[in-house]
This record gives sequence, C-alpha cells and structure tokens, in this order.
Amino acid sequence: MKNKSGYSLGFYRFQVYGFLYVCAFFDLAMMLVFISGGFMDIDLWIPRLNRINYIMAAFHVFKAVMYVLTAIRMQDFRTGSEMMLIWLKFSNLLIGVVYVLIRLVYVADTDIYDVIAVIIITGIPLLINYLYYKKREELFIN
Repeated sequence: MKNKSGYSLGFYRFQVYGFLYVCAFFDLAMMLVFISGGFMDIDLWIPRLNRINYIMAAFHVFKAVMYVLTAIRMQDFRTGSEMMLIWLKFSNLLIGVVYVLIRLVYVADTDIYDVIAVIIITGIPLLINYLYYKKREELFIN
C-alpha cells in the first residue's frame, strides 16, 4: 500500500497499528517484573536495588503511556510524532544501560556483556527507526 507521496507504508502501518501497542503491553509487563523484585530474587534483599526497581517500574508505566500516545499521533501523520518515537527509543537505551551499570555495581550476576547486550537490543531498533523516519520525514506535515 502506497500513500500519495509514493512511499510504501507497510513497515509504518505495522508499527503504528500493532507494534507500538505491543510495546506498551510489554512495558506494563516489565513494570510488574520490576515491582515484584526485579529479575533476580536477590534484588529484594538489596535496598538500593529495590528502590531502583520501583523507579524502573514507574519509567515503564510512563513509556507504555507514551507508546500509546505516540501511536495515536502517528496515525494522523502529525509533525514531531516520529521524533517522539525516536526519543522514546533513545530514553529506553539510556535508562537500560544505566540500570545494567547499577546492577553491575551491586549484584554479581551482571557483567559487561549485559551492558553490550542492552546496547545492541535497544540500539538496533533505535537505529532502524531513525533511518526509516529520517528518509520519510516529509510524511509528517499535520
């Protein structure tokens, strides 16, 4: 399916009408993981990590709301909506790296490979979205 500017919008429709809502659901699930004590039971016994897990839970609720709002804005091709998504992905990268670095300090189950994994897992979607929306920035004119 193409729009009036000639671009194929399959990836765009996949993101706007499905993937962003899946991301919001995943973030709500991650909020439950962080509230229940993080990824390891050891987090419950380290008070600093327990507080950080609650902060991460709040961040995931914020991201879930922002994913839904971004999807709604992107459905109308509103100006700046693609940058909202890029900034959400970028904040996810930063907060993920900070969280893993904090775990690296306090918990023995984390190593530098976890930091690299977070950078790869969150950085690749950020790069793909940035390149895709940079190429199609003239779509967002409302």
